[in-house]
Amino acid sequence: MLVRRIAPTIQSEEILPLRCGLFPVVGPWNCLAEGRPTQRCEAQACGVKRKDPPMHTARLSIVALMATTGLVLGAAPSWAQPQTEDETILVTFDSTRSDPAAAAEQAVERAGGTVTDVEPLGSTIAAVTITTTSHRETAAIEDRAEDQRGVKAAEVAGTVYPTTTNDTYYSYLWNLNNASASTYGVKAEKAWAMSTGAGTVIGIIDTGITRNTDLNAHVIAGYDFIDDDTNPTDAGPVSATSWHGTHVAGIAAGIANNGVGIFGVAPNAKIEPIRMLGAYGGSDADLVSAILWGAGVSKGGASVSNAHPADVLNLSLGSSSSLNLSCPTALQTAINQAVAAGTTVVVAAGNDATSLAATYPANCSNVIRVTATGVGGKLAGYSNHGTTAFPATVAAPGGSATSGSDPNPQHWILSTWPDSYQFMVGTSMAAPHVSGEVALLKSIAPSLTPAQVTAVIKGHKTAVSDGCTSARCGAGIANAAAAVAHVAPPAVTTAKVAGTARVGRVVRASMPTSLEADHLSYQWLRDGAAIATATRSSYRLTKADYRHAVSVKITATSAGVTVTKTSARVSVAKGTFGKQRSPKARGTARVGRTLTAFRGRWTQSPTSYRYQWLRDGHKIAKATKTHYRLTAKDRGHKISIRITVKRSAYVTRSARSTQRLVR
Repeated sequence: MLVRRIAPTIQSEEILPLRCGLFPVVGPWNCLAEGRPTQRCEAQACGVKRKDPPMHTARLSIVALMATTGLVLGAAPSWAQPQTEDETILVTFDSTRSDPAAAAEQAVERAGGTVTDVEPLGSTIAAVTITTTSHRETAAIEDRAEDQRGVKAAEVAGTVYPTTTNDTYYSYLWNLNNASASTYGVKAEKAWAMSTGAGTVIGIIDTGITRNTDLNAHVIAGYDFIDDDTNPTDAGPVSATSWHGTHVAGIAAGIANNGVGIFGVAPNAKIEPIRMLGAYGGSDADLVSAILWGAGVSKGGASVSNAHPADVLNLSLGSSSSLNLSCPTALQTAINQAVAAGTTVVVAAGNDATSLAATYPANCSNVIRVTATGVGGKLAGYSNHGTTAFPATVAAPGGSATSGSDPNPQHWILSTWPDSYQFMVGTSMAAPHVSGEVALLKSIAPSLTPAQVTAVIKGHKTAVSDGCTSARCGAGIANAAAAVAHVAPPAVTTAKVAGTARVGRVVRASMPTSLEADHLSYQWLRDGAAIATATRSSYRLTKADYRHAVSVKITATSAGVTVTKTSARVSVAKGTFGKQRSPKARGTARVGRTLTAFRGRWTQSPTSYRYQWLRDGHKIAKATKTHYRLTAKDRGHKISIRITVKRSAYVTRSARSTQRLVR
């Protein structure tokens, strides 16, 4: 039987039938002409030898020139905020408050705000959410709150865009980071609060690996099936290799927060380099051996057993679509055995802009087939696609550059290179995003089977931007944060009611959890019984709650596991009125004239008002109407009005106007 050879995607007709899954370009501003490699560039493909020397014009020097500074977006000023129904005002006090939430709520209500939620942020700061109809109204409330005694500042909360790692080229990693331009990335950085891939192994079946600060500390013992030894390094000269495996490894598991370079999807996963692609590609026999060894099924012809079987194997390689070859039986058997052993197999769809049914291992079964998308969320023009018979599983960022001179770094995928960094595009770049996601999942849910892993990835994704069908492009673009949140155990402790338990005040449900908001549900209780429609995270206490005890039941659900916690009960006291504007005695203060009472403005809408006119602070008999006609007895004295407000289940409150001297 003929043993086929495998080689990188950048291939000449001399290299058949397998090749690396990357698009035939390395580095922007390099050597791609109209989507096809030039003769000089073909020499860069995973060790493809050519008479002409390779052209590497876009190495670290160009990357460094473009990526010397990371971008951090600060909070926008309040007047620049987009119009919304709710706004949050941060209230800061001059000194410590025993109940900063209550004090902030009162300050904002006095300023005319309709408060829907309050959250204490410290002993002197609280966040107050209000319902507003315009930014002008919000600004006015902000100003009035800030004018009150004891309030140091009242500021509308802005939006910040996190740059949470110190990696030099953070701003180029649209495919991974939390930046605002990363809509169609895999949301890897967001997932790290729940999982970083610790304790997992990613097997990179490729050209081997080279030294790079973003890889070295996490590389474990691998194997070289070309030279049949335990040294899977790929240190060949530029004329003999593309260092493809090094680039793939960085995407899957580059180290984060080490002050240099880039990071990968699963920055704490271990990298197991398994070399079976060389200068002239590799054979099916070596690919089968690499899969069996990588999964710990057998030695696969190696001289040593695998001490660390991989949780996931990444295959960024494939046969030429032009040959229309089906999946070899031996290869399918090896994949099946690896999957049965618990190892997920991720494969690149290929880069011939045709059906993946024509190239293996993408047309093998029991694998995750990965297509490539660009920064705009559309299937890349070079990417192979699925069919009804051979549907794609999921898409992932692979870049969208169609010319080596494309200067836009967002059209490329930046990753590790021998002691440097390089831009590339291709389904070879897409596949390791998914392999990294598998590592994140297995890190926190090690019992997941490959079938369960696949289902989670397909079920938690970002929709492609152009409506591409699931068969053609996959279920969507891999979303590591959503997938990990789905399997993350609901690490909850206790539920509690936060806020001041008075009628008219807003109380909040609080429960530490690793889950995102859509995994939580709430039910507020009065004396243990459910309150109709009170199913949000906050609840405004009503007069029906006075002299009763309220509590909240919080339910957290993740991957079919449900945890319910009910808080302790808190007794509800009478509400209190907040004074927004003081009463006034309006009119001319002259004997014979009539003064009219302005009853002020109050929070919580009093249901009754009582009037009492005062002379030098003392009651004037029978002067209890809204109007008072000044008499000779008032000349030379000071007149004021006292307003008393009432409402059921509220503490009665009075306020007096400034005094008017009568002439």
